[in-house]
Amino acid sequence: MKATPIIDKRVREGLDSLPTVGQFAEYLVKTGWIKVKQNNRKIFVFGTTEPSYDGSESPILIFPAKDSYSDAKLRIEDTINTLSNYRGKSFHDMLMEVFCYGTDVLRQRIIMPAIRGIPLKMMPELLRDYRKLIEKTAQLEVSPQGERPYQLGKASQTKQKSQEIIENCLFGHTFVGSFGISIEMPLKVDASQISGISRYRATLERLTMQRVAIGLSDANRVLKGEPISTITDNVENGFNIDICQSMESLMTTLSLINGTPSIDYTFNWSPLIVPCKEIATLKTLAFAPREVLSVFQDATKEMKKLHQTPPITIRGEILTLADDPEKKDTNEKWRRTITLRCKSKPGINIVTITLSSEEDYAAACIIRGHGQWLSVRGILNDDGKGHRLLSPQKLKEVPPLFIDEA
Repeated sequence: MKATPIIDKRVREGLDSLPTVGQFAEYLVKTGWIKVKQNNRKIFVFGTTEPSYDGSESPILIFPAKDSYSDAKLRIEDTINTLSNYRGKSFHDMLMEVFCYGTDVLRQRIIMPAIRGIPLKMMPELLRDYRKLIEKTAQLEVSPQGERPYQLGKASQTKQKSQEIIENCLFGHTFVGSFGISIEMPLKVDASQISGISRYRATLERLTMQRVAIGLSDANRVLKGEPISTITDNVENGFNIDICQSMESLMTTLSLINGTPSIDYTFNWSPLIVPCKEIATLKTLAFAPREVLSVFQDATKEMKKLHQTPPITIRGEILTLADDPEKKDTNEKWRRTITLRCKSKPGINIVTITLSSEEDYAAACIIRGHGQWLSVRGILNDDGKGHRLLSPQKLKEVPPLFIDEA
């Protein structure tokens, strides 16, 4: 039998409940805090060498060693307050992190003038759509980097992995103060897998939830005035046709709720894996289902056109290795953007290409350093402002004037 989602359980027990001494101590150990040796057996003392979010000195955490001590709850609450200030989080978010330290959580909240909640008959359909959203997102994530398709085939070879992700997910439908849905994604971290930038390497579970966050963020940016290409150009990291259609279905269902609700999405990331830059500072995303529905419909329509466009190979001289240096530190994909003067296709001059990975970008740097041309395959798109090559792959170095179109 599946476990009960942590959020649902805590809502029933009261969200003001605090972790036990054992739960809190386990969280600290799992997230890199060190238990300090000392002679007083009535207290636990923890410290860390990591600086706080604002660079200030880290605190020493002291709390009772047993729940039976009369001041245990008060001291645990004080310590969590200290920890939340150190981490730059609210007390509530810090508490959620302690309870869900090994889990990424997506929370969708329904906001209505008069809270009536979601009609019960809608719940099976909504939960089914959320399962499909996670399934399709995991399938796309398992696809080879640089070859992620605009649309997954019916006989996709990535289904087995996505089914494993779905089986591990916990879907809940209770939310304090309103009515909402939670998706809890337990992370399968391997203690032997340590990377240079985080305690653990990003797992498939994290990458799946991360892709959902990036896709929703892209849609929110389009709502605020950015072009639809914000979504359609970001299949490598965000949504494709299948995921946009899943979101269409979700937003259509939510649009049927009386009272014109709005929704917001909040993500709580497990501290076991450091979030990538694109989601680390992501705040709550809020929009009306009816408004964002058209965004997903337009993105689906545009990507279907691109999906039916056959890929081509272009060759030419690399002109620049980043067409917007000001964005290097704030937007990861701009760090991988190059411009190419095409020499192999008549009528095509400057082509902008956002490469799929840092490895591809490094290869482009080397090719330019050698004074050679770049050959790359992808889908050529003219958005009225210039040519862009989407889904770039098969990068290789070719000599100048090499124009064999085979």
